[in-house]
Amino acid sequence: MRSRSYTCQRRTTKKHLRTSSVRAVDSSTVSWQEPLVYEGAKTKKFGIKVSLTSSAEVIADVVLGELELRSADLKDQLPHEKWFDLKAPASAATTGVTGKLLLRVTFEYSARERHEREVALLLQKKRENDDDIERYKTTSRQVNAPVRHPAAFGKETARAALYVPGNKFNVDVHHPGA
Repeated sequence: MRSRSYTCQRRTTKKHLRTSSVRAVDSSTVSWQEPLVYEGAKTKKFGIKVSLTSSAEVIADVVLGELELRSADLKDQLPHEKWFDLKAPASAATTGVTGKLLLRVTFEYSARERHEREVALLLQKKRENDDDIERYKTTSRQVNAPVRHPAAFGKETARAALYVPGNKFNVDVHHPGA
């Protein structure tokens, strides 16, 4: 049995066309893990057309399906992982969905905004950690953990909102003999 070769084309304008070939893993699954990076967008508003073709021996390549991505759906600069419906090309005799394609897409245009978002998340995590440390400092004296295991206190520990490093104590989850 001959191994099939599939090609993915990504076109933003008639001038810019990127292709990459991928081999079929088995008769029904094609896997492609290589990133396609396009750095030619001049504006924040554009479309990306993804076409999946299969090379044939006798005739020209057969287009299996196409889909259109819009930059407006990706402006948050976060990674998006989504199953897209491949639609039959305009030149095909049939219409409708011809398959599905899982794409992981990120549209990055402002490093500053991405870094500000990362810093905000790190600051939030630091605030949570600082709150947990303060909670532990105030409750650890009440529980006297070096002498007696915190779980032995049951509801008293839960009322004190004890924080054991690495674990937030919950009397409903932790058995007193834990």
